[in-house]
Amino acid sequence: MKDLINIDEKYPECTNIDTEAWLTAVLGPEVLTEETESKMDGKWLMEAKYVILEAIENAEGTDYSCTNVDNVYNNENDFSSVFQWQVFYPKSASDWMYAGDVYVAIEVHRGGDVRGNYGRVRLYKVDDLADSNFFDWCLGWTVNYDDKTEVPENDRFSIGYASHPFHEMTKHLKDGDRNIEWSEEKRCFVTIYQDEKTVELHPYLYV
Repeated sequence: MKDLINIDEKYPECTNIDTEAWLTAVLGPEVLTEETESKMDGKWLMEAKYVILEAIENAEGTDYSCTNVDNVYNNENDFSSVFQWQVFYPKSASDWMYAGDVYVAIEVHRGGDVRGNYGRVRLYKVDDLADSNFFDWCLGWTVNYDDKTEVPENDRFSIGYASHPFHEMTKHLKDGDRNIEWSEEKRCFVTIYQDEKTVELHPYLYV
């Protein structure tokens, strides 16, 4: 899990999720064939919908539907690189988030203006997307005292409780997002909590 988190010792608010490592951990290996990739001929994800649908339906022998293309940039996220995504799911599925034999198309941003400069389209196959942690786009934070006892408000900084756990956590620190320092000895961030006690700050993921 630690290999998925890039610690920024100087700017803790810039600590992020390694996009490439996270995609592999959550979605597994790519399944896009050379033939399908060739048919897309450099198309962006928004232009490749029917090529991908045809390839999946031929492979699965059943009809598929798909979501609209979305971008994690449109939501709170801690990724090192944002990406566009689209889910392809069996038409017979009652809820694509929990369906089996689901395909996820990904297009990772390569820097610069987020409106352009995306890499090649990738395709992954997963079951039960909701339980795969695919929608956990922000780091959670554990805050504990020197004796390892968690602060009373620790749950408020967990994944899924707040839209952005780091920002929620800083509301409970004495100096907000200021004076958070990296401790090489403890291998975590340290600062003063709202009760004037020293605390340790540990980022985490569920993957």
